[in-house]
Amino acid sequence: MIKGTGHNFFFFFLIVFTTTIIESFPVKDVSAHSNVSYHWRRRTMVCKKIIGADENDAAKCALQSSDQQSSEFGAGCYNEFVPKMMNIRTLCPLNCVGSDESTILNKRPSNNHKCSQFFNYGITRVNEDTYFWRSGQCLNETISFEIRCGFPFPQREFVDFNRQQFFSLI
Repeated sequence: MIKGTGHNFFFFFLIVFTTTIIESFPVKDVSAHSNVSYHWRRRTMVCKKIIGADENDAAKCALQSSDQQSSEFGAGCYNEFVPKMMNIRTLCPLNCVGSDESTILNKRPSNNHKCSQFFNYGITRVNEDTYFWRSGQCLNETISFEIRCGFPFPQREFVDFNRQQFFSLI
């Protein structure tokens, strides 16, 4: 019997397994966005428990942004059953039509452990718009989320626009 055979097999298996795992992840095509710049707009989704509401009623959310008027609490929001998770989540529009990038930057208060990103709140696309969703214990929390939407435009448009703006000042 050859000594070290078990160790060699283990390392061979580890290398093959690791390579298989790494190759199974899709690689984002960065070259497709090389000539695109982004215009970033921030939004705040404020969720509040309505005083006098039933204890089982979910907190209502309203969208606040610098480029639009604030929405009413609950405006445009709807419930959706998610069979994979076997629960109901509430979706509220972020009015990010035309964006292809969106990120939740933070939550306030940040020490709220009933709301955990990707588990019971997050962002999803529905058709052309981006929606903020909540589910589970996060539905009953008074909390706010700061969200950033990215609107792509070709760099050439940005350069041409800034050139026109610059020369109009002279």
